[in-house]
Amino acid sequence: MAENENSEDKPENITIELGSIPMTASVGTGTIWLSYSFAKEWFEDALHEAQTGTDHNARRREIVFAVCFAESYLFEWIRDQVLDRNDFQKLVTDLNKYFPPGKWQPVTVKWKLIPKSLLKDELIPATPDLSQSYWEHFTKLVTMRHGLVHARSSRPETTQWTCPDSVDTFPLRSILCSQFNLLELSGA
Repeated sequence: MAENENSEDKPENITIELGSIPMTASVGTGTIWLSYSFAKEWFEDALHEAQTGTDHNARRREIVFAVCFAESYLFEWIRDQVLDRNDFQKLVTDLNKYFPPGKWQPVTVKWKLIPKSLLKDELIPATPDLSQSYWEHFTKLVTMRHGLVHARSSRPETTQWTCPDSVDTFPLRSILCSQFNLLELSGA
């Protein structure tokens, strides 16, 4: 039999190029795990707004992007560096343990509780020191982000004001008191 006649029986080689997508495969079955990391891009977005923005919209975006970075980074750090990526089923089980599907937790709670669980499970040697000033700054940032996202920052601010007796000039005092009376009439 000539070599050409037998070539139809040989399987054709097929090459699939996927780029840099993490993949796990085993003999007999294959598992393709597609994941994406956003933390780096959230950080770059926040940094861009911090460096180039000049108005309140830049600060607003910087705050939102910074908190998104912190939350994404925690998940991606655990997924990519703390947990065992060689056993796909165990990885999924562990991710679901630390980040239960369908259960929402505030980012500050995640940053407190998940490292404690990782320490308890002997996956990390210590937890972040939340007595440091960075934790206070982070919680303030999260509060600012909540104000932006949940429209608290759009609420009008009110203060109690009385016509000041200490204003020395009649014109200024009369204008300020007139304004105050208008504010009183409008219920402000």
